[in-house]
Amino acid sequence: MTGTKEDTKTFNTYLDKMKARVTNSHTLLCGQDAEITSEAIKSKYMGKAEKMHTICKAIKIHNKNMEELVEKEDYANVTPKRFEILERHVKDYLSYKYQKSDLNIRHIDHEFIDGFDFYLHTSKDNGANTASKHLKNLGKIVLICMKNKWISSDPFFGYKLK
Repeated sequence: MTGTKEDTKTFNTYLDKMKARVTNSHTLLCGQDAEITSEAIKSKYMGKAEKMHTICKAIKIHNKNMEELVEKEDYANVTPKRFEILERHVKDYLSYKYQKSDLNIRHIDHEFIDGFDFYLHTSKDNGANTASKHLKNLGKIVLICMKNKWISSDPFFGYKLK
């Protein structure tokens, strides 16, 4: 607003503070490596936390559901063990490569998949078939994340299992 009255000055001060808080929300999201959208900035500004989905949490949810299906005899008893091993390998890889205990599912890309494949072959001393099976199981987790709309694109698209 233009003018010299006290109401005008008060309103302009209010707008300046609001602009500073929106800018601060944007800066915080940039620092968190989050996806920058108008909705994300609005949520941060309003104090509402946007739910972040991580790879380890997605695997845990899958494993819990898998155990329930084993109890109903839809899957064999050994099937959940493969995904428990996958969870352990992913956690080990995250701490080895990223020094983190978990990673936002949106950060899974070709580089992550290639690195995980290399890690399975070298550090875990897996053969080609075992490593491919772990990657296939990881692909299933990623597909579930896509169905839940936690990620928008398939990081395995165009990736060829060896």
